[in-house]
Amino acid sequence: MGCVIADDWGSYDASWRIKALGREPDIQTPNIDRLSLAGIRFENYYVQPICTPTRAVLMSGRYSIHTGCEHILFGADEPSCLPTTLPIMPHAFKKLGYQTHMAGKVRLSPTPHSTSTPKTHT
Repeated sequence: MGCVIADDWGSYDASWRIKALGREPDIQTPNIDRLSLAGIRFENYYVQPICTPTRAVLMSGRYSIHTGCEHILFGADEPSCLPTTLPIMPHAFKKLGYQTHMAGKVRLSPTPHSTSTPKTHT
């Protein structure tokens, strides 16, 4: 199983979405189209205006105001990170016997501007 999260994509940036409207896309995305056709499409996921709260919502299933990842946006002195005690998606998969791995930009840890993933979040 794989989950692809791409920041700064509009809802119609994948060419299969434009084709579904009966129009020809400006940019072709054949690999993303193939991945999408072979998997499950989550088409009604609402994101936050920046990336970290969006990832926190997806990983935890909670509204972003309940994840701790928006504090820095409002100038609070609290850590802006997912609490390590919060159950997240990889924990559920591990309980089912899956191995988990995360690659790319994460920024859910307590270290400011960290791109690493703490062991508790994978």
